[in-house]
Amino acid sequence: MNPHLHFIATAELWPTYPRVTRTAIAEELAATAAWRAANWPDWVAKGKLHASESAAQTRLWQAVQQDAQRLLQPAHLRPAASHGASWADRRAALQRELAWRRTVWPDWVAKGRITAEQARFRTHCLQALLDDYDGGFDWQASNGAPCNWASLAPSPENIAARAEWSRHAQSLIATPETAMVDGQPVLV
Repeated sequence: MNPHLHFIATAELWPTYPRVTRTAIAEELAATAAWRAANWPDWVAKGKLHASESAAQTRLWQAVQQDAQRLLQPAHLRPAASHGASWADRRAALQRELAWRRTVWPDWVAKGRITAEQARFRTHCLQALLDDYDGGFDWQASNGAPCNWASLAPSPENIAARAEWSRHAQSLIATPETAMVDGQPVLV
């Protein structure tokens, strides 16, 4: 393997998430997909999950998995996405899974189905990928325009894209100690 590719796949890139690597993220996404494939048909049969929602979420998860595989490549060699899922939908899929884990996994830990360390690490893998999306990976505005900050004569679509990205970035600044007021973070 190319040493540069090996570094990208195995480097711990997020100080906030110890031991999380691009490879670990891809493995976690695959494990989650396998768990869903094994359990969701039963949920559909029992009426806990609608078949169309299962299919839609499976397609989105496959898109997120493709993104993780693309992130294993150096940025200058990274292929464009071919899955057709929007950035917002892929990000929302990760957020849904993280919310589900916050709700269900504490009980699993208490019952011994998963250890607290496994739950923490596996959740960190998804959170690190969410951080990549929030950092701008594959971002595209809802109007389809890229966020081209270098343009000296931006089109109206690009201006709208810049504004949309700015709103998203500002929303990430808000913490439990801050709130968004008129699009700006303020202390509360």
